[in-house]
Amino acid sequence: DVTEGKADDLIDRQADYLKANFPETLFVSIQSEGEWQVDPRPDSGRTAQDYAAMYRYVVDRMRANRVKNVIWVLAYGGYGKWATSEWFDDLYPGDAYVDWIAWNPYANTIPLPWGQDFAQLMNSTLGSTDPSYQGMYNRMTALHPDKPLMLGEFGVVHDPNNPDTKLSNKAVFYRTVKEQLAQFPAIKAIVKFDTVNDKTTGRGYDISVLTRRDNRRAFRELSQLPWLVNPVQPFRSKK
Repeated sequence: DVTEGKADDLIDRQADYLKANFPETLFVSIQSEGEWQVDPRPDSGRTAQDYAAMYRYVVDRMRANRVKNVIWVLAYGGYGKWATSEWFDDLYPGDAYVDWIAWNPYANTIPLPWGQDFAQLMNSTLGSTDPSYQGMYNRMTALHPDKPLMLGEFGVVHDPNNPDTKLSNKAVFYRTVKEQLAQFPAIKAIVKFDTVNDKTTGRGYDISVLTRRDNRRAFRELSQLPWLVNPVQPFRSKK
């Protein structure tokens, strides 16, 4: 529908809104986590190729509307099941349309095979049955070595029914972020998702830094890293 022009009015109004209300440069992602909505049947209208075509169409029309203050972000979910699907690479719309690449990983403090520290989270293979898959950070740096990477969302899911051991202490995880972040030089931005009652899991898991004092202290220490206090200049692809 988008590439047939059926959303042109909406795109044009959004372009006018961005120009009128955002004089600063800002990040914009188009249909975050698009892989969750892919239907690979050729005539579905929602193949990975359709997503890439939609993304290019929106960016082209925004540029035609003289929107010049946007850093375009391709935001994956990063779940291993989709990242190892045969159509996953077809989601990518092309270097000229993607300034930054993001994905949205979550650590889990309950006893599931999720990343239990930051380094494990960066290359979690949760959901994948492909033994050759080495995680999103490794995948993205191999495929797109010149693109800055972002965690468009990240957080730690806590189950209050679990004992407050090392595996269920968010403060421990935040300290691993502080200690291990330098191991991943392509990561140029991290965005914390924060809620005390995440409904997406169906069980109301707590993803907030506010739950405990030690969580708040560890997150505050993380936020004071010089790399985060003095961020890099946002990178944009050559048009």
